Amino acid sequence: MNPHRPLPRSLLAQRVLLWAVAVVLLLNVVAALGEGDAFALGYSLPYALLAAICVVAALRLPRAERWVRAAIVAVHVLMLLGEIGRFAQGDPLAVIGLVFPVVGLVLILRASARRFFAA
Repeated sequence: MNPHRPLPRSLLAQRVLLWAVAVVLLLNVVAALGEGDAFALGYSLPYALLAAICVVAALRLPRAERWVRAAIVAVHVLMLLGEIGRFAQGDPLAVIGLVFPVVGLVLILRASARRFFAA
């Protein structure tokens, strides 16, 4: 668990993706909280939690801790399920939202990423 090992390209891309997802989620939180009611607060809490997990995972990724890999997979799976749910409800823009979790899962499950976490 040498924190000075270079990250494989797939994990460098994963780190950028995690930061991008965290920003998008936090923008969603800010937009929801702009409503100023209890429903908006309840709506925004899961997004805030996912954003916090993305930030912590992006920061801890170079340390190759196993829980980081599991957290990244969990975040992308939750996002994937959410986008599938949006699509099932008739939101055609959910197809665009599917890109983030699918790319994230591909990046974290690549052989180079698995070797990095196994070492």
